[in-house]
Formats: sequence, C-alpha cells, structure tokens
Amino acid sequence: MKDMKMLEARNISKRFGGLMALEDVNISVAQGEIVGLIGANGAGKTTLFNVISGTYAPTSGRILFKGREITGMRPHEICRRGLVRTFQVVKPFRNMTVLRNVMAGKLFGKDRVKNLEYAREEALKILEFVGLAQKAHVLARGLGLADHKRLELARSLAADPELLLLDEALAGLTPTETVEAMEIVRKIHEKLQITILMVEHVMKAVTGLCSRIVVLHYELTWEKALKPNTDKEEKYLLDVRAISVFYEAIQATWDVWFTVREGSVTALVGSNGAGKTAIMKSISGILPTSEGSILFMDQVLDRLAPHERVERGISLVPEGRKVFPYLTVQENLEIGAYSRKARKRLNQTMAEIFELFPPLAARRKQLGVSLSGGE
Repeated sequence: MKDMKMLEARNISKRFGGLMALEDVNISVAQGEIVGLIGANGAGKTTLFNVISGTYAPTSGRILFKGREITGMRPHEICRRGLVRTFQVVKPFRNMTVLRNVMAGKLFGKDRVKNLEYAREEALKILEFVGLAQKAHVLARGLGLADHKRLELARSLAADPELLLLDEALAGLTPTETVEAMEIVRKIHEKLQITILMVEHVMKAVTGLCSRIVVLHYELTWEKALKPNTDKEEKYLLDVRAISVFYEAIQATWDVWFTVREGSVTALVGSNGAGKTAIMKSISGILPTSEGSILFMDQVLDRLAPHERVERGISLVPEGRKVFPYLTVQENLEIGAYSRKARKRLNQTMAEIFELFPPLAARRKQLGVSLSGGE
C-alpha cells in the first residue's frame, strides 16, 4: 500500500559532546514515495542518514522501518532488512573491478547470496541498468566522478533495497551528467519499485524527482554571544520584511525576514538554489519583490530603481566576474563611481582603493581582460 509508512523517525536528537547536531527531528516516508531532504550545509542531513542507517545511535528518539523498531541496530542488520544507503563521498574498493564491487553488495546485502556465479550474473544486470556494463572489468580507481556515482548506485542496488537513502548522489556532476543521473534515479523508483529518501543540493533534481520535500532547518543564535553589552537603542541599517522574489514564473524566495545592524558583518547562508542571490538582487533593485518590503536607513526602497539605491549607499558585488574587459583598471573604477556622492570625492576614493588593493594600483593602466581571476 502506498500510504503505508515505510520509515518513521520520531523525535530524533543526536548530540556530539556539546554540539547538538539534530534536535527533535520527525520525518516519515511512505511506501512508493521519492522524498527530498534539503537544508543548509551543517543542518544535519547526513547525520540524520547516519542515525537512520545505524552508523550513529540517536541520543534520543526512535526509528521504525516497516513498522518495526530498528533504533540502535547495527548498519549491516539494517541493510539486511532492506534499508540501504549511498554515501556523500563515494568509497568503492579501489583495487577491485567495477563488477566485483557490485558483487560484494550482492554477497553481503539483504539476500546474502552464496553462489558466486549467481552474484556475478546479478551484478552484470545491475551494471547494465545503471549504464556501467562496458566498464565491468575496469578497476574502480580508474573511474571518473560520474561513473563513481553510478557505481555507488549499483552497489546499493545489489543489496536489494526496499528503501534507498541517497546522500547527494548528483553532487559535482555536469548539467548533462545530472540529467542522466536523474533518469537513473527515476528508473530505480519506477521500474524497480524502490522507495527513495534523497539528500540533494541540486534543486533541479529535487523538484524534478521528488513528490514531497522536507526541509531540515536550524537557527544559529550567535548574535546573543557576539552582541556587546550596551544600553543604546538597536539601530538597523537594513530591514528586510517578508519579501518574496520571482524569476519570471519561478518563485525563488518565500516570506524572508532579516535585519542587518549598522557596523555589523552579516552572513546569508543556505544551500544551492535556496535564493541567496535572488535576495541580494532584490535588495539592490535588480529583481523586484512581489511581496514584502525592504527598508534602508528607515527609508522604503520598494519602488526605487537600482541606480537610485546606489545613490543611497547600497552596492552589490555580483557573483560572477563582470568588469569592462577593454577598459583599464582605473577606468573600471571610475565608472563604478558614477553616483553623485562618489563623484564629489573621486580622487580621495581612488587613493583609498589603491591603498586597500596595492596590486590594482600597480595595474591601474592595465586592461580588465588581462587581469587574473583574483585581480
């Protein structure tokens, strides 16, 4: 039955000394689903996989697989019940062939096959399924990243899973390789009828494959420890209130709130595709906000164009390298000083910049196209 809960993690917490890696996490996966587990780096996604698969015992909480308690069981015992995982960093037996790597999964997985010839035949079928049959006799150490990922999938399939935990199975792949890997995951689900819980930062894969997404979120409260003792009234330079941003028909952010104090350094972190760049572009006026409001020095920016926001003192350093290639370093900098405020003190500003960045001072007459990435 598709509505049957194949996996239930109830109130899972995991502590490493003074670090609480997971706190009161609840997640369930129904039979037949592909569920995506997303969250920022360090949110505990891989730790949760380690707890579910038996690598770590939870500090508190329970794990049920097909209605039976597996909390505290050893990884090989959980594997033999049909709950199998891949690893974020692939670690095949490097000095064994691709075929023998997959045979190992068959011999020691759920079925615990004793016949080597049968294990070999089944392993070859699996390699054909994931597109590695032609490299069956290649040593694993000779594979590229994309084939290593396929081998990791093949080894997990050899263990005959009912529930497969995929830990960033698409990480590091090219766009073409990502599409191919997505098709393999889709085949695993549809043709082999395997339920999947996947951790993934490639949002194209998450939205393209998953029927449901679970967000693992943590909130760091460093601000209290770093904030100096003061009786002065809190002053916010930037106040972002419930903004939502779209790229045409695609919504990039939902209901985002945060503040930046005057004189502070604030970091905006999140997984790939979480909307960080979209938020920066909305603050600078490049992308309009469909909902919410942005205040800078208590002034509403919502209807101001990008150049008007620059006039008020907001500058954006873009993600990519975007200098004028056939203008000199000095000309590039002078163009950057196009606001009225900057033009009034241009000479002083240029002197300050060259003092901060001596390599640019030495190359002030050099064309932008000739600069290195760091320059």
